[in-house]
Amino acid sequence: MNYNKVIWGGYKWDCLTEKRFSNPLCLERYGFKTYSQNDEDGIIEEIFNRIGTTNKIFVEFGVQDGLESNTHLLLHKGWSGLWLEGNSEYCKKISDIFYPAIVNGQLIVKEIFVTRSNINRVFAETEILRGGGIDLLSIDVDGNDYYIWEEISVIKPRVVIIEYNGKFPPSVSWKQAYDENHIWRIGTDWHGASLKALEELGNKKGYQLVGTSINGVNAFFCKKELVGKKFYEPASAAELYNPLRLELIHKNGHSSEFYLGNQLENKGIFNYYPNLLFAKQYGFHVDEVDEEGKIFSWMSAKEALILLNGEKLCGKSSIDVPYNCPVKGIVANIYVDNLLVVEKMQILESGVMHLPLQELNKQICAIKICISKLWSPICEGIGADARELGIAICFENINFK
Repeated sequence: MNYNKVIWGGYKWDCLTEKRFSNPLCLERYGFKTYSQNDEDGIIEEIFNRIGTTNKIFVEFGVQDGLESNTHLLLHKGWSGLWLEGNSEYCKKISDIFYPAIVNGQLIVKEIFVTRSNINRVFAETEILRGGGIDLLSIDVDGNDYYIWEEISVIKPRVVIIEYNGKFPPSVSWKQAYDENHIWRIGTDWHGASLKALEELGNKKGYQLVGTSINGVNAFFCKKELVGKKFYEPASAAELYNPLRLELIHKNGHSSEFYLGNQLENKGIFNYYPNLLFAKQYGFHVDEVDEEGKIFSWMSAKEALILLNGEKLCGKSSIDVPYNCPVKGIVANIYVDNLLVVEKMQILESGVMHLPLQELNKQICAIKICISKLWSPICEGIGADARELGIAICFENINFK
């Protein structure tokens, strides 16, 4: 027994989890993370390995920006579906970073704060859900989850994933009082429903509890007629409970920035921002705003690359790139698609780089700026900024001709 570890909820639950792991029907054994918060991606995969799929349609709400969600990976597997999110900023992010899936009709996104009074109307108004039968529903609103699942009648999911309050042991049936305006106060236990309460609701709606995530966050239910002998038994909260284990952290690969499916060749960043005229590729610090309110970026390395969206700039033959630099002695070579177009340009305190483009006739054009040295404001005695800088490009005033 390891007495140095953190025991969440009691050693009893660790023993229960270890007992289940000896059974190949235990879903936690198949858990893994690709884009889900914890091990849900693997559990979802294993459930459908056992019961099969029909139309590969999902519904998920409470997705935030969608990158870490229960259905992100399913998009890569050819699924389609609906996301509901109540935060307008998150919806804006989704529209950018999932643009390839949205533009081809694979993903529908609606901005709505889900309640039990509006959920069925939203489903009824969504063409992809006509007929009602879908493979997966994922509910995570950090509060009224129980009541929203209870209310849903327009769709008939074969599998339901719903967040439970892992603080309550499986002997307790508890649910928060319904509050249409409830927003979770992060870090508190005032949210959701216990696993026992959700098990009871599932039984009423014709679903069987088949497992929980090892972190004690999500519960998994299947339509009873699909279960057979495919899942761990006894199928009860008492046998399938995991406490909330916040010390368990699932990691996989580098962090996500965009949805990586459905990309078009040679589009790069413009897969996600198709209306952009240009984009910084590398070699710049983050955007800053000067005293006049103009947006600019300092070079962070001796070499920096700017990409131009050829499809939006078709017919343009030159570009003017304004810059600033308070120090003397910097020389620049500038390349357009690896062709040297400006050699040994003396960088002034302020100026404009006039670059020929030879009429853009392809998807992407690359401008590479190579400078002779970097400098630091603190070393030059003009401020406390210790960063290494090159020249500042005023992206807001870039002009195409």
